[in-house]
Amino acid sequence: MPDFLHRHRVFRRLLLIWAPVIITIVVLRVTEPEVITQIGTAGATVITAVIGILATVTAFFRNRSNDDS
Repeated sequence: MPDFLHRHRVFRRLLLIWAPVIITIVVLRVTEPEVITQIGTAGATVITAVIGILATVTAFFRNRSNDDS
C-alpha cells in the first residue's frame, strides 16, 4: 500500500484538491455583506493565513515534483 501511495503521489494530489476547496469555502463565507463588516482586523489575519495554505501546498508540490524528476 505505501508503494501505491508513493507511486501515484496520492497525498500530494489530495493536498492540491483540499487547499483550493477550503480557500473557496472561506472566501465565499467571508465576502458575505453581513460577515465582511464584522470580521475586522483579526478576521483579515485569519483570511490571510487561510490563503497562505494554498501558497504552502503549492510550494510543497512544486518542490517535491522537482525531486521526482
